[in-house]
Amino acid sequence: MKIDLNELALKKHLVLTDELTFKPDKYHLLTPILDILSCLVKVEAYHLGDGASLKITIKSELLLESSYTLKPFKKEYQLEENLELTYRQAEQNQNDLIYVSGVSYDLDQDIFDLVTNSVPPSIHLEGEELPHSGEGYNVFSEDEYRLKKATSGNSAFDKLKDLDL
Repeated sequence: MKIDLNELALKKHLVLTDELTFKPDKYHLLTPILDILSCLVKVEAYHLGDGASLKITIKSELLLESSYTLKPFKKEYQLEENLELTYRQAEQNQNDLIYVSGVSYDLDQDIFDLVTNSVPPSIHLEGEELPHSGEGYNVFSEDEYRLKKATSGNSAFDKLKDLDL
């Protein structure tokens, strides 16, 4: 999704809508995201002298992997974000401004970043519980793991405790 900055300067206000698709190789390593099923984007752009203000509204549906059971599930996200663009090179070092040197600005990477960063690294379905221990494996909460690690030693070195030096 590109914004033509010359058109924005002439009209002073633009409203753009689009449905974006992203290639799986772009997010295949982003756990817990399995797929971006849909991504509807609406951008309201306002010309502001030597820059532009963008109000971005995103409605996306993602296929995610549960951090508890590794089962896939769908989840919708609705996001709103404001971006400020500047055409002045002197202001490019300010953290809240994006410097634009050309006549258009491509929002695809910004939208992708907003969508993927909205997903927490550990997510599960509401009401889903951690699996229980079974044959050959144990499931601990983080607190239980830390307590067990602090109270138990390394069995390979336990025999050394009895040595009289």
